[in-house]
Parts: sequence; structure tokens; C-alpha cells
Amino acid sequence: MNIGYYRYKIKPLLNFETVQFFNNGLPFATATVIARNYTSECKYLKYLDNSGRFRFFVFNNKWTQNNSVKSLGETENYITSILTAQSDSRNIGNDVNSKVEIFADDISKDERLKLSEMFVSPRVLMYVGDGTTDYLKDWILVSISGDGLKRDANEFTTTKFILTLPRQYAITSF
Repeated sequence: MNIGYYRYKIKPLLNFETVQFFNNGLPFATATVIARNYTSECKYLKYLDNSGRFRFFVFNNKWTQNNSVKSLGETENYITSILTAQSDSRNIGNDVNSKVEIFADDISKDERLKLSEMFVSPRVLMYVGDGTTDYLKDWILVSISGDGLKRDANEFTTTKFILTLPRQYAITSF
């Protein structure tokens, strides 16, 4: 037997279905599933909670993405013909920073408590796959900021998170 952590993926479950986890044949933890509607337009996150378990959460389809593009520089292009030359310089490439604003509606007090763990989680990942697979390549590591899930007297609230995606470098080939 190897010492370490094991992560198990459980079959799709029904809303409010309870799952029991066993260690050496003895129950040691339970989890209750709270299902949310999901479409391909929604943003789907998973994060490590304070117990070391991955939690999943679906945000609605009202997300926006903002890209900030910065040039990596240019090189001079030697002109051999005025007739065919397009420019006297060439772009080396671009550095692209992307932020995605995601929203969730009808967040209960219990869900707010669990979602607040996302702000201190060492791993927050966003699903970028096609919806049919769940491989490592289908998730990207993001950093998260937002409204901090403020304490609210209302039972259900709407919240916004801002995800910073990994930097992209678009390098031009010559």
C-alpha cells in the first residue's frame, strides 16, 4: 500500500444525494451533493477545500472575458522590392493577459461558506475541455479574486469572481 492521498471520482449523482467514504471498511466522512444546472456556455471550476477535497461549482453563462495584449517587440525587415514589401518591420509576437468575470446566482448561505474557501485554495482550476472528457489537459490553473462573498442577511445572493488565466505568448514565425 502506498502512503499518500487518493482522489476518487464518483459517478454522476442526484441533487442532495449523500455519499459516504470509508477507510479500512469504516465510514469516516460523508458529503452531500448540491447539483446546479449546467450548459456548455457555463464556467465550471474545481478547487481544493480546507479538507483537501476537490469541490466543484458551476457558474452561469453570463461571463465576460477581457484580453490585454502587449507586443513583445519588432525586428527590422529588409525591403528587397517596393512592389511586394508590406512593411519595414515584423512583429515578434504578443503577450496576452486574460481575465474572465464569472457570476453565480442564488448562492445560499451554506454555499457562500464553501465558496469562500476558493480564495485561500492552493488550486483553483477552470474547465476548458469539450464537455466529454475529464483529463488533466481539460483544466487550467487560474488565480481568483472577486467580491469576497460578503456576509449577507439575504438567504440567496448573486456573486462575481474574477479569474486570471495563465499568460499566453503568441510568437510569430518568420
